[in-house]
Amino acid sequence: MVKKRRDYVTVPLFTETDKAWLAGLIDGGGSINISTQKDEHHTFSKSHYALNLEISEKHLPTLEKVKAMCGMGSVTEHKDKRKHRPYWLWMVRSNQALYILQIVYPYLFTKRENAKTAIAFQRRRYENRGQWNHNAPMREIRVSEDEGFFQTLRAINFESVGNRN
Repeated sequence: MVKKRRDYVTVPLFTETDKAWLAGLIDGGGSINISTQKDEHHTFSKSHYALNLEISEKHLPTLEKVKAMCGMGSVTEHKDKRKHRPYWLWMVRSNQALYILQIVYPYLFTKRENAKTAIAFQRRRYENRGQWNHNAPMREIRVSEDEGFFQTLRAINFESVGNRN
């Protein structure tokens, strides 16, 4: 069953088993990051930040199940350059990523700190939407705060990669 929210994000209903299974996929083959891109077309800001949640998997039916269960995201095929084998990537961004992370957060272990930072980042962006558009000093504050979240999550991701050795 799917409910509609006011902000037009399709909201699926998950069982506790679904939440735990999805959290396991995110812990094992997932990536939680804030992407940044320089935007030369907007005069008010040179950077744009966005929350991304991805799961990488060699078994396509697994990600097709994730997409169907979540009712959101896209699945794309990629090639492993070292092994020349295909793998697939499921991805959601922004408020959809926030929703999924909030649902699975109690079950996350490996990526729990990443999710905590990502949730705080996206909640702040969502709660302050529309307040930044016409106020140049506030835009600069937002960009500075976004950069802080970006660097924090980057450091957490770097630290977790270093702990795998």
